[in-house]
Amino acid sequence: MGPATANQIAYEYSSTKSVFTIDVAGKVVLNITFLSPITPDDMKRQSLVFSYMNVEVTSVDGATHDVQLYSDISAG
Repeated sequence: MGPATANQIAYEYSSTKSVFTIDVAGKVVLNITFLSPITPDDMKRQSLVFSYMNVEVTSVDGATHDVQLYSDISAG
């Protein structure tokens, strides 16, 4: 059995973060937040290319699920 189907159902953008809400096969919902804590007066942080990533998983069908998450910045 392969990976479940995932559909983006919502998104929110601001100057420092992006939040994506993903429905996975009607079983779980992922809220994925990318935070880039960069301010105009912090030159050091502006020179760094990175973000914090936070993932929240919620069961929407009431069952318990095993969830695996893969994250890669090079995808090589």
